[in-house]
Amino acid sequence: MSKKYKLGDVFRFSTEKTEIIAYGRITMLNRPSILIEIFNTEINGKTDFSKLRPVMTVWATDTGLKKGVWEIIDNLPVNPHYEEPKFIRHDAFTGKLMIVDGNEVYEANDDNTHGAQPFGIFGDVAVEKRFLHELNK
Repeated sequence: MSKKYKLGDVFRFSTEKTEIIAYGRITMLNRPSILIEIFNTEINGKTDFSKLRPVMTVWATDTGLKKGVWEIIDNLPVNPHYEEPKFIRHDAFTGKLMIVDGNEVYEANDDNTHGAQPFGIFGDVAVEKRFLHELNK
């Protein structure tokens, strides 16, 4: 059964091995891909996102929502001026690290990599693994 979701939906999931509860929020839609922020702090109707830093922000498939692995628990508006973070990836031809900033792609250096997130589209299992990796940094 397909689960419906929308911009601003807040969801939670527990990690398989550690049983840590994580919370996420959908900040952009490009079905079946969604841009999600993942937090290790409980999110509820009183959450002030301007004071909360996500553990990670990634593009993911909506599989976790559709399978019910990610349980939608609330919907909190996304700032209409929300900006997608910068992403970092390896260039397939040169092997250089590149920054993807909206429609721009340029070579990474020590000055522009801060806060860059991993580039790609993650499945629900990969989101969990990356979340645990980020917590253990």
